[in-house]
Amino acid sequence: MKKLIATMTACLFVLAAGAADLTNTPLFQIGLVVDTPSTDTEQMSVAHPIGNGAVHTETYTVRKMVAFDQSVLKSASVMTNKRYKDVFEVQITFNDEGRKRLAEFTRQNVGKHFAIILFGQLDSAPMLKSEISSGTVWVGSSQSKEAAEDLAAKINAAITKK
Repeated sequence: MKKLIATMTACLFVLAAGAADLTNTPLFQIGLVVDTPSTDTEQMSVAHPIGNGAVHTETYTVRKMVAFDQSVLKSASVMTNKRYKDVFEVQITFNDEGRKRLAEFTRQNVGKHFAIILFGQLDSAPMLKSEISSGTVWVGSSQSKEAAEDLAAKINAAITKK
């Protein structure tokens, strides 16, 4: 059953990434989650597998104005999740400008959620517990190394096009 869920998660991840129109949809964005909907926000949802085929969906109100996009990225690489050894993530490293902007953005928004958006879809909305001064974030959790490698390759290709 675990392998079936892993395979389904990987397939959904790859299908979602492949279905996005990369010419019109930004590949990578970071935005701020806010409490109150308005004309400058949109509702975005993210689904988390919770076992036995069940999925928990969370919906967030995200500002339409993004704080970052792929123009401030340096590279993307695949990493194994430190807590769950069978989960792969893409480590995003910001360039010098992006690292400084990320540190300022996170310092100003500690205690709030921020939205990591891939291909126009909410990937995650972690709470900022402290400033991120390292210039590194992790995205695209998957139980498929191939899906994570595909995402890293697409991000790196977008970085080299800028």
